[in-house]
Amino acid sequence: MRSPLESTGLEIVRQYRVGLAEISIIRVNNVYKYVVEEPRLEPRVYSVYRVLSDYLSKKDRVSDDDIWAAAEVLGVVDVVDKYFAYIKYYIERDRGYGKLDVLFRDEFIEEIKIRRGPVYIVHREIYDAECIETNVTIDSIEELRKYLFIISRRAGRYLSPAFPIQEFRLPEGHRVLAVYGDVSREPEATIRKFPREPLNILHIVRYGTLSPLLAALLWIIVEAQGFVLIIGPQGSGKTTLMAAFLDIVPLDRYVVTVEETPEIRLTRKLWTPLWVREPLTLSREAVRTRIGFRKLLKTALRTRAQYVAVSEARGPEIRYLFEAAALGSGSLATFHSGSIRDFEERLRLLKVPPETLHLLWCVVVMRKIRGVGYRLVELYEYGENGFGLLARWEPNGDKHVIVKKLSDSVLVRRAQEILGYDVIEEVRRRADAIDRLVHSNVFSLERLFMEVGWI
Repeated sequence: MRSPLESTGLEIVRQYRVGLAEISIIRVNNVYKYVVEEPRLEPRVYSVYRVLSDYLSKKDRVSDDDIWAAAEVLGVVDVVDKYFAYIKYYIERDRGYGKLDVLFRDEFIEEIKIRRGPVYIVHREIYDAECIETNVTIDSIEELRKYLFIISRRAGRYLSPAFPIQEFRLPEGHRVLAVYGDVSREPEATIRKFPREPLNILHIVRYGTLSPLLAALLWIIVEAQGFVLIIGPQGSGKTTLMAAFLDIVPLDRYVVTVEETPEIRLTRKLWTPLWVREPLTLSREAVRTRIGFRKLLKTALRTRAQYVAVSEARGPEIRYLFEAAALGSGSLATFHSGSIRDFEERLRLLKVPPETLHLLWCVVVMRKIRGVGYRLVELYEYGENGFGLLARWEPNGDKHVIVKKLSDSVLVRRAQEILGYDVIEEVRRRADAIDRLVHSNVFSLERLFMEVGWI
């Protein structure tokens, strides 16, 4: 609910709670700010909290019973009884990420940028601002390095002049890129956060990223083990979309994913994730222990997986995906490229043989549209005359349109040859099921599979 405050020129765009913290997203002259208001402790309560926190500091985990037991030992039961929720909030905050903890716990934040001065965030539901300044500030280089140490220690990593750039995953699953400072002006870190539960195809349709019809069509292309490439700039929703389709691969099929940093989360059982391994020291022997994309892709092909997926394919490893497609595996990948023309040029520079392009079924172009959100903006199919547009997103009305008859689509024809059923009829049936569940606010893959007769 929007609440204009005309006397101050300030508009409250959104308000909600993260635990006991009050979050306000405000806008002044079209500039957004994310404001955290944490509960204030009276001096006596603050003193009790500090004493309890010190007393419990050696415990790996602190339960409610631990707090009450400590309060009895220290003789502060009366204060704890009256202010238990506030004291517990700050004890858990300190054992988490300190003043940054609320940003880590806010499910609507998808990225945190930590540097000296204000911390910036990217909010999942504010589409007309890229980075939003918060009122959480880091006051000095020393404090900044302290927080970078806390974050990296959680993942068993240590920033140092020898290893000034570290990329790792936190126990909560968030991806971190931390820079010590020797290779930049000052230390900083970017944390890419992921929802507690991975988004599935029903969520993605609900957010308008693609239509039920396009979701159903691409689902069937994936089922037919087509080779699908998802391209777009960084932060355009490519990996999220790919993971959503991998989660609706037929339940008896085996999926292997290859990533530089663990990011994909699937709910399916037949899935093996493989990750690039970097050496932990600079010695010649340690460098030999590096396991890169090429080796992992070769390993994936040897597993006889029905599906091989690569997140953030950047270079020559994309040729192995064409090899996987030639061997009959379903292939999916995300690839940095701004447009279909840029993508074709990248393929040429990477020396992908033109005669192998027929193995590629389609290219999905993703983009984050300011003021709208993540959108599949174009879908190209590959045919005798190269890449041809099959569907696009239209800003006027925020809708997706199929630009040619499905009966004339190369994609549909290829899927029909492999699957043997009426693909157009099945696309419509699955689109109806997706649309029905989304409009009923049901986002269960199990329900979706029941609707289409998979279980």
